[in-house]
Formats: sequence, C-alpha cells, structure tokens
Amino acid sequence: MPTRAARSPMLSIALDRKGVGSLQIQIFDQVREAILSGRLAPGTRLPATRVLAAELAVSRNTILAAFERLYAEGYIEGRTGSATRVSKVLPEDLLTARNLAGASSQHTTPAGKLSRLSGHMSDFGGRHSAHGTRAFRPGLPDLEQFPFQLWSRIIARFWRHPPRELLISGDLGGYGPLRESIAAYLGAVRGLNCTGKQIIITSGAQQALDLIARALIDPEDDVWVENPGYAGLRSTLMAAGATINHVPVDEGGLSVADGRRLAPHAVLAAVTPSHQYP
Repeated sequence: MPTRAARSPMLSIALDRKGVGSLQIQIFDQVREAILSGRLAPGTRLPATRVLAAELAVSRNTILAAFERLYAEGYIEGRTGSATRVSKVLPEDLLTARNLAGASSQHTTPAGKLSRLSGHMSDFGGRHSAHGTRAFRPGLPDLEQFPFQLWSRIIARFWRHPPRELLISGDLGGYGPLRESIAAYLGAVRGLNCTGKQIIITSGAQQALDLIARALIDPEDDVWVENPGYAGLRSTLMAAGATINHVPVDEGGLSVADGRRLAPHAVLAAVTPSHQYP
C-alpha cells in the first residue's frame, strides 16, 4: 500500500516501498511530473528537505539526492540560504519553443534547419552557471582561498616576454610541453605508459566526453549509463545518437547483470572511476 505525504498536498508524493524503483527515483519522477504537468508552476517554493523527509518518513539524504538530480537537470533552482523553487525555464520549454518556431514558419529553408539531435543538447545551459551557488557544488572551487595577487604577478611577468609559439595557431591536440608534462605525471602517479602525443587537451570534461562519444559511438548504439550518475553525460551521448540505458548502481558500482538484461549488445559502459557521482 503506497505511503502518502499527509502534510504535503502541494507535491502529492506517494511512495511504494515494495516497488521496483528506489525511493529516490520515485521522488524525482513524481516531482518532475508535477512540474511538467503544471501542478507546480515556475517559481513555486518547494518544502524544505527536512520537512519533506519527515512527512515521507525517509532519510533526508534520499530527499537531497532526488533534489540534486532535479537541480542538475534544470527543474529546480535555489541559492544557499534561500528556498528551493521550480525553475522559471525548464529543459522542455526550450524544446517546445524550438518546435513552435519551426511550425510557425511558412518558408523553412535548409539554412534555417537544425538536426534532430540538436534538440537533445538543450539542457547544457544553466547547469553549471554562476547562479545558484551552494556548498559542495561540483566544478566550483573555493574561490576564497585562491591567491589572486600572486597569480596576477605571475601572469604579468610571463606575458611581458611570452613565447612566440603561444601567439600563433599550434597543435590541435594542445600545447606540446603541457602534454608531455601530463604524460610524465600519469606515468609516475598512475603507472600509465603513454607519451605526450597520446594526450589531447580539451576545454573541459564536456568537450572530452563529446570527442569520446564521436569516436566510439554510432547512431542508435546502446550505451550503459549509471543511475544515478553524471547528468552532463546524458546530453552528450544523446547528441551522438546513442540509445541510453540507465543501469542501477549498488554498493559495488554499476550492476553488470542489470546492464546485460537491459542492453546485452551495448558498445560502451560509462562508469565513474574511483568515486561515485553524485
């Protein structure tokens, strides 16, 4: 018999503790459905995690994990010390706006056409923006501890007499000495036998994932992805045309047995090395 949240009529969450899905996934799915159906309008304030955990009789960590995923996928927003609210612009809104714009045009030309895959790239914006700063946010260093004065002196001294090769187009793989240094570090610390020519410098994790997806995945290839896992990976794989299979994670990491059951012919498994994410 589902357990209902008696004091949270706004969310109307019903948990099936004997169901297949975890409590975290059930909470995520039901809050997301309430947002997409319009029952929770943009800007609506959500209950505090402690209050919701007490009402549902679950661990607060379960609520935090569900809210973290809602935040990562763009459905909710908030800042440290302020309430969590439904996002004013949802990922689906961006897709709807694009479809409406295409439908209203009477003379669509090839120059104005976007690929079907481009629609899966809409949730890149905002997930790592500077707004909504909070504790333990991925990709955000402790800026209070950064030595700005020392850094500015080093930068100024370097650019008074910069190497000329840095001022022209260089190797597409990145700055040679940096690649050699990374290869030496990987050999000493990770025990990897590689050279600088095997290292590619990217602008960040998303570009690296995009290059990997393009190199390894053909459209409609099955791919295993951890559930829960890194939200930024989903859009990259979908943009590459992959068929994503969300594989449960247990105390040992991604469940290989579940992966084989869901997609026995998957060409790639995207797993978190050494630490779980989130």
